[in-house]
Amino acid sequence: MTRASRRMMGPDGELDDVVHDIFVRALESLPRLRDPSALKSWLFGITVRTVRIRFQKRTRQRWLRFVAPEHVPEQASVPVTELGGDSDGGLTANGTPVLGDLRTRHPMRASCLRRLTGPALRHPGPCALTPPLSGATTKAAPRSWPESLTRSTKGGMSPLDRAVANLQPLRGRLLAHPLYAAIDSPGALRVFMEHHAFAVWDFMSLVKAVQRQLTCLDVPWTPRGERRSRRFINEIVLGEESDDDGAGGFTSHFELYLDAMRQAGARTDRIEAFLDLLGHGETVDEALDHADAPLAARAFVRSTFRVIASGSLAAVGAAFTLGREDVIPDMFRALVVRLDDASPGHFGHLRRYLERHVDVDENRHAPMARALLETLCGDEPAHWSDAEAAAKQALEARLALWDGVLIIADQASV
Repeated sequence: MTRASRRMMGPDGELDDVVHDIFVRALESLPRLRDPSALKSWLFGITVRTVRIRFQKRTRQRWLRFVAPEHVPEQASVPVTELGGDSDGGLTANGTPVLGDLRTRHPMRASCLRRLTGPALRHPGPCALTPPLSGATTKAAPRSWPESLTRSTKGGMSPLDRAVANLQPLRGRLLAHPLYAAIDSPGALRVFMEHHAFAVWDFMSLVKAVQRQLTCLDVPWTPRGERRSRRFINEIVLGEESDDDGAGGFTSHFELYLDAMRQAGARTDRIEAFLDLLGHGETVDEALDHADAPLAARAFVRSTFRVIASGSLAAVGAAFTLGREDVIPDMFRALVVRLDDASPGHFGHLRRYLERHVDVDENRHAPMARALLETLCGDEPAHWSDAEAAAKQALEARLALWDGVLIIADQASV
């Protein structure tokens, strides 16, 4: 537990306190361990959960220094289960660890709830910081929102710049996530790819959700949407769905990723079964369960489709533009290069996928997507609030996905 905590926290003065908390939680939850053979993974799940709670408390403490008293929620100790988590450290029926999903009871306010209160506090009512995702027609911002969310500009910052700045702490946590350091072997990389494939797939659904609302996909065709926005989203779709495959043909980035998985020896049966079930008419929820998708991947995809189902174009556009991992850490890219050099013929497709990710997504699509988001939200504070809430939800879902992958990848590295 100490080693796993150190990997996630680095050299940290609170490491001993965290390990102490892990032992306390484990001892309190031990009577609820149903499968003694799952003790190691059960303890690792408690370790990940405890470290996350420590990071959340730090974020809350820093934030409270700058918040007016009327915006601070009252505290009330309640069981974790009342907030949709689980009090036994995150266990399934057979005793294996899973990450509790706080969105079960508060699906549109989870990001605010976790940032402000942590898992052992009750939120007294509607979130004072992040409004719930709304439909395409949004109401004016309530007076209870902090002024920083209702002003179009402040200190010369555009609404987009402000949203990016507000999301920076979450993005920083994503880029510094211990998962990247844990992927230190071909086995761990395969585990990562088997989870990440679902995120690569559901990104295409975000892209298509935006395209469907901004362009006409019906027959007979009629002009629809703002002209520049149509151009941007269609160009993004072209690159994502029909990119150069490096061999004189064309492929989607998702199919390129599947090719990379096969070449690396990663399992593709679950993602392929998922696609087959969708093709036979099953819903996303049903297909995820019936295909036995990894638990962390199921939670991530469901979070994405909650945003799509909200009907808010600003929310979907923000999840697509700001809620993605558009900057892959250099250390991860360097690992793939080393593995490809050491084992020619096994990681070349993944290396190409990452290169196309930089060239197409980061250098070309990201600027277009940001211009598109500015057009979608305009000067409406309520739209920008919807956008920021959705982006936070997407980034937090990505962090939860990485936490889940870390548990499995760490075991694969042993």
